[in-house]
Amino acid sequence: MADLLIQEQSNERKYWTQIPNIVYELGLSPYALALYNIIKRTAGQNGACWRSARTLAKDCNMSPSTVSKAKQELAQPFDLLDGKPLIVIQEMRAHPGTNKNKPGGRPYHHITIVDIWDQNMAYFSRSPDDLWKIARRS
Repeated sequence: MADLLIQEQSNERKYWTQIPNIVYELGLSPYALALYNIIKRTAGQNGACWRSARTLAKDCNMSPSTVSKAKQELAQPFDLLDGKPLIVIQEMRAHPGTNKNKPGGRPYHHITIVDIWDQNMAYFSRSPDDLWKIARRS
């Protein structure tokens, strides 16, 4: 059987998403994990997502109600993250760029991705024996 070599030919660093590995240790539902990936992909460098629930549902192949439940799952505090959530949801009353004092406009969620890179590094900097003990407790 021949070995397979896969090589990246582009030097560009655009159009990619970086997910901390600790996210996969949190026991998220498949829906919350898919939504987190889409939010991270959408937010990019600025760490904020403005997409509507309908658009996120379409992007994730989920119903809007499933997106809502997954958002709540991502917004809960996690022990492995020192009590931090993965996202913070802020209810907004007017779309960005509109007159916020003017009534009307659909409410939306401003979703901020919480920085968990320190927790990711601390978790995976442990010895392999410590990680094995943690995994066995789960």
